[in-house]
Amino acid sequence: MLGGKNLGRYVPHNVLFALDANQNPAASLNAITVSGTGTLPWGDGSATLMVKPVLVQIDSTTPFLWLPETACRQFESYLGLTWNSTNNLYIMNDTESLVGLNLTFSFTLSLAVGSTDQVTIEIPYSSFDLKISWPYVNTTEKLKYFPLKRATDEKQYTLGRAFLQDSYIVTDFARGKFSLHQAVLPPGADEIVAIVDPGDVPSQPSDGGLSTGAIAGIAVGAAVVLIAALVGVYLYRRNRPKRQELPGDIPGGSGEMLAELSTEQKPGVWEAYGDSARKPYGTPLPTVEMAAEEVAMGPSELAAVNMNPAELSGAPRPRERYSRQDVEPAPYRTIDSPLPAQQTHPGGGMISPMTNASHSRSVSDMSAATPDSRPHSNAFSPISPELHHVSRA
Repeated sequence: MLGGKNLGRYVPHNVLFALDANQNPAASLNAITVSGTGTLPWGDGSATLMVKPVLVQIDSTTPFLWLPETACRQFESYLGLTWNSTNNLYIMNDTESLVGLNLTFSFTLSLAVGSTDQVTIEIPYSSFDLKISWPYVNTTEKLKYFPLKRATDEKQYTLGRAFLQDSYIVTDFARGKFSLHQAVLPPGADEIVAIVDPGDVPSQPSDGGLSTGAIAGIAVGAAVVLIAALVGVYLYRRNRPKRQELPGDIPGGSGEMLAELSTEQKPGVWEAYGDSARKPYGTPLPTVEMAAEEVAMGPSELAAVNMNPAELSGAPRPRERYSRQDVEPAPYRTIDSPLPAQQTHPGGGMISPMTNASHSRSVSDMSAATPDSRPHSNAFSPISPELHHVSRA
């Protein structure tokens, strides 16, 4: 029966045996005795067929009892068995005398040698009075034989199907245990009980409290929640945007105000981005736009980012343009004007610098002013140095 046991088929007890390393049932066979009624060949009482305990396996794949040779000699002596070397069997030529003795064989087994927890299985002679024929023997005639075999070494010690005819074995592979019982013949009413796997047995709570498994589960769950919360706080603090406290003297602000700074803002001078400008970090000044053409503005230095070189006048007045065309005479000339000074005609009046080649020079022939006449043409001049010597067509 797979997965259970039938309580109506055996005599119960509490003695357990351990499976060996290969998950096979194994036990210590401590003794084998035989007893009967009537006139016994050995006299009154029981006869001992095996004296020295041996470790045996219980295996249903073989029909024989594989025992030490000393035990086999005892069977031969008390039962009158003869070994047939041709068939390697104990052939029974006359079994009528043994059948009338009502013989019973008792096998005593325990978990270990000398253990007091022992189990005795009784087997009648009728279970050993067997027949065999071809192809196991080279004859078509059915021969009676006794299911006993001489083992060549201790690894062959086995109790086979002849022994299991009158015994009931319950094997619990999950726990590595088995039990050996006396079979009930004829069997009683079926009473099937499942063998429950250890993993399917719920733990029982003690004193009305939680079981050990439940407490362990709660502890693990709480630890997971705590770790998740710590990770969330860490990620939030790591990824939240930085804030900066503004000074208290900003108009409309206070020392406790916080302003979020864009990651695109750069420290340093104000830089122009299209039609707008952005403040550097921590600059409390308002944002202003760059001046367009023909707009009066004071001297200032432009940022080098995204700006083409430009020439600015040194006075707060509109920038002047000039070309090959004549320009209107001016009553005076400043040191920042690119035009030469006005010349007086011998006949009177003013002469345009573009109309008299003998008394004037063109803009393209102008050389850089000396430090005495152009005090602003130095390294700190707002005029781009690339335009000092550029000829204008």
